Amino acid sequence: MTSLETIFEGWESADLEAACNTQDPNDGNTALHKAAIAEKPDMVTQILTAGGDPCIRNHQLQTPYAATPHSDTRIAFRMFQGQFPDKYNYSKAHIPGPVTPELLELEKEKKAQQKRAKRQREKEKQIEKIKTNQFLLMTDAEKVKAAEKRCFLCGSGLPKRPFEYERYTFCSIRCLQNHRNLRPLHMSA
Repeated sequence: MTSLETIFEGWESADLEAACNTQDPNDGNTALHKAAIAEKPDMVTQILTAGGDPCIRNHQLQTPYAATPHSDTRIAFRMFQGQFPDKYNYSKAHIPGPVTPELLELEKEKKAQQKRAKRQREKEKQIEKIKTNQFLLMTDAEKVKAAEKRCFLCGSGLPKRPFEYERYTFCSIRCLQNHRNLRPLHMSA
């Protein structure tokens, strides 16, 4: 970073912009591409401030934003867009939209809430699976006596209007048909 600052001081503004946008003949990457690929968000911000164009594409037709796989560097591009909304054509540079520190905090909180909700759903699924397995291990007589509202055949929860056959309840017509195929009327438990 300090070497970049000294380089910036040695150039005049027009020459500095040209230097920032000069493409490497081997891969077509500019200084902005290289800083983005190397995961240097501070350097990306400095190069953008100095005049590095985020719309220039390398030989793989990637803009600097598209070339970086690092989320911190992508955030640096979006933060710069939030500070200087009219400096570049950000849609041409494939930068999705501006972001502020407040929006980042909200986004992090939203992701944390989504993770908590997902963990809770997985926990509930696991509990339901255990209950279903316990129900399926019961004998037919115990299943009928059980106060739980579960399908007699598969053990899953019953809908609001379950399908009934004799004294048994089923979650779907398919379960009822399978029960009748397994235990014809004269062989039912």
